[in-house]
Amino acid sequence: MRHIAFICALATLGLVGAGCAGSDNAVPSPPLQSFSAASGATRAAESARFELELELAMGGQTMAMTGSGSYDMATKTTAMDIDLSSFAKTLSGLTGGAAPGLEGFDDPGNWKLSAIQVDKVMLMRFPLLEPQLGGKHWVKLDLETLARASGTPLGQFGSFGASDPRDMLKLLDSISGSIEPLGSDTIRDVTTHHYVAMVDPSKLAGLAGKQGASQDIVAGMTQSFSQLGLGVIPVHVWLDEQHRVRRLTLDVSPSDTSAVAAMGEMKVIVSFELFDYGVPATISMPPAEDIADGATLMR
Repeated sequence: MRHIAFICALATLGLVGAGCAGSDNAVPSPPLQSFSAASGATRAAESARFELELELAMGGQTMAMTGSGSYDMATKTTAMDIDLSSFAKTLSGLTGGAAPGLEGFDDPGNWKLSAIQVDKVMLMRFPLLEPQLGGKHWVKLDLETLARASGTPLGQFGSFGASDPRDMLKLLDSISGSIEPLGSDTIRDVTTHHYVAMVDPSKLAGLAGKQGASQDIVAGMTQSFSQLGLGVIPVHVWLDEQHRVRRLTLDVSPSDTSAVAAMGEMKVIVSFELFDYGVPATISMPPAEDIADGATLMR
């Protein structure tokens, strides 16, 4: 169970918003042929803050994740805080409330993580694992060493393998067909243009392969998409006047009613928001004496 919790934390950190938007569809949005310019403009900003939300509903169970952070590509530094409180109840139910070696497994407060990554080294604070750290609060993970030890490419550790949360925007490379303008919205006092397009699930699997996922993982994704009866997936994107992505949302649910009947209702909602472009990130590093070596957790 100690290893399961550790891997769960890593997988979650590999994923990468909220905010109020007021609709004003009377203001037309300029037509788009692709999101390539938006992806380039977003990457041109070396620093920003971000927020993300993930909700997974399956078989009558719902798990949610919220997070926020900042990045500074000049120093290849990313920091984020993740709230996985809902995992405590769900996973406790799956294990019958027993988790040998993990005291406080069902305490929501123990599922609030913090992480700081500088290039290929990540520092993680995960209260559930702190009893294993000899009085320290943070654990240091060398992602390249971890990848070699597990025999998997670094890319399989998700966006943290690249130290850039904007890697999520590679999703836009999987757009199929036309891009439809939906008018204007105001997000965090910034005027944005709202678009919707369709993502081909098979291209999502291919994108995972390009980012370092093994052939087994890509094949598993392709098979799962097929079993769930997923058709094209709508993705909503909001761009500011400088063509930078301000918000991206993805709503995944099976289109095959037989799949729903066999597996129960299933839905995944992802929302990712970027703001404060160009504002230098302020990231405080923990003291060296409060950091444990993560290699000991994988033994």
